[in-house]
Amino acid sequence: MAIEVIAGETLGFVMGVLGKAGSKVLEGVAKTGAEKLLTYLKTKLGEGPEAQALQQLEADPEAIEGEAQLKEALMARMESDKGFAQELTKMLESLQQEINVSNKQVGDKNKNAQVTGNNIKIQM
Repeated sequence: MAIEVIAGETLGFVMGVLGKAGSKVLEGVAKTGAEKLLTYLKTKLGEGPEAQALQQLEADPEAIEGEAQLKEALMARMESDKGFAQELTKMLESLQQEINVSNKQVGDKNKNAQVTGNNIKIQM
């Protein structure tokens, strides 16, 4: 997985924990997993500029520049620490597997598609 994708997905889960809207979106296992991811980031990032980006986002989750700063910080850290990138990838994959998505449709001629992955094409 590319570091841009890893950083973006990580940021999405972090915002789900920190952001006002996210608290309604993340429930149960997904919320617990995202909270573990946030705790891991706090521990791993330590005291440097990456940690400051996370602290600023925690202080004001609505600040758009905070999201961009954390994403850049995560990408920089992953470029210099491949083990960090691998661990984030494992945590994200585990989170994605834990999220249960279901869909129920009633009626005639309904169409629906739910997918995950990259470069997926659907024709209905």
